[in-house]
Amino acid sequence: MNEFIKQLDLSSAENIYIPGDIHGEFNFLQLALNELGFSNKDHLLLVGDNIDRGSQNLEMITYVLSIENGHSVEGNHERMAINAFVNNDRASYHAWYQSGGDWIDKYPDCMTKYMLSKLNGQLPYCIEFEFLGKKIAVSHASIPDYDYLELNKQGASKRNIDLLTSHHEEFVEYGVLKNEHHNVPVKGLDLAIHGHTGVSKPVMVHNRIYLDTGLSKDAGIGEGSKNFLSILCFNKTRGVSLVHFKRNLFMKEIEWLEDVDNEKTYEQLHNLGFKVDPK
Repeated sequence: MNEFIKQLDLSSAENIYIPGDIHGEFNFLQLALNELGFSNKDHLLLVGDNIDRGSQNLEMITYVLSIENGHSVEGNHERMAINAFVNNDRASYHAWYQSGGDWIDKYPDCMTKYMLSKLNGQLPYCIEFEFLGKKIAVSHASIPDYDYLELNKQGASKRNIDLLTSHHEEFVEYGVLKNEHHNVPVKGLDLAIHGHTGVSKPVMVHNRIYLDTGLSKDAGIGEGSKNFLSILCFNKTRGVSLVHFKRNLFMKEIEWLEDVDNEKTYEQLHNLGFKVDPK
């Protein structure tokens, strides 16, 4: 059974890296981590939706299950896949297949079911850690009712799990959501970190940051430099920073993306009491 909220002690980590949704882009993630010098002294936190759309989904599942200095929360794509293959839910199967799960056609059903069975129950819905006295939580989608204190009291209800994995929000401009009732800070946290909701660059709403900048090519955000990977980095000396990587289509590798405007995000992080490192 999935752990609802997993509390981690990351005080010994030199760096904490939190990328947006990976969606089956295993090699891209590894290249980005290599560029950052990721080592066993660091810790990786994944925001969920590690599978679908990309081509290296079993590799991502294997990585998530085996990495010693990393954890992932469950996203709606993992949830759909597990419901489809492990719980034999036909409605979930069709929704998943049409949302990027068609990679299963490349593998025998027994292999896919075996890997998803191993993943079943292993991913928490939320991860909590502290960084220099700040309480931080990672979940795929937003915190239900934007109240972390109440979430802890209520526990793993179906509604809370549905919202943590699947609640979609729509931005009308930087930091402003279409539903005015959603433009509030999360109670009980200094910072909440999410993927799921696609953004053209990392966006903050009060003490919430959204990182899914559409690495997967069919994420609906656009092609080229608009589809890139954003990684939120925590270092006890330098503070908090954002880095971005995009595909080099000619070299079939990745390159740093330097022209993403993070000024508003850094300003809001600073206002929340975080030291920021824009360089």
